[in-house]
Amino acid sequence: METKYVVAKILTWVFILAEIVLVAVCVIHRTDVTPSLKALFVLLLFLGIGFWDKYAHRPQDQDD
Repeated sequence: METKYVVAKILTWVFILAEIVLVAVCVIHRTDVTPSLKALFVLLLFLGIGFWDKYAHRPQDQDD
């Protein structure tokens, strides 16, 4: 596997795990969900999806 794909998969999982931890901390501490917390959640979500979509899977070789 190329380094670019490995790094992208690692970053994707880092963003996903950060989002899970953020939600868990909010639930455990019963934190009020502020607009900045919502923005952080959405940012992590889009970063995870974006890295996965753009970098984390190899383009398929097409035989024409």
